[in-house]
Amino acid sequence: MQSAQFKSDPQFQYPPIWRRVLCTLGYSVGAFAGISVLGVLLVHVDCQLEDKCSTSDRIIDTLLSAAWLVATLFAAFKAWRGELPGCRKQLRT
Repeated sequence: MQSAQFKSDPQFQYPPIWRRVLCTLGYSVGAFAGISVLGVLLVHVDCQLEDKCSTSDRIIDTLLSAAWLVATLFAAFKAWRGELPGCRKQLRT
């Protein structure tokens, strides 16, 4: 099995690792906030307050959790490659 390592392009200067990690965390928190709002709007109040969840509430909750995980992984991938606003790679001069 081959490892899929990221090879940096020598004609680009990438942001420092701390900036890429910080950018990933920022996008992850933003995705969490947006998905939390969707959860409040889509899941019934009885499920949120009294833990009386229907099957559809549990499915919505699972789908929103999966969406947050996918969004976080996507942000980490794009930030590491220097393709997210806030941590873009720069052309070397």
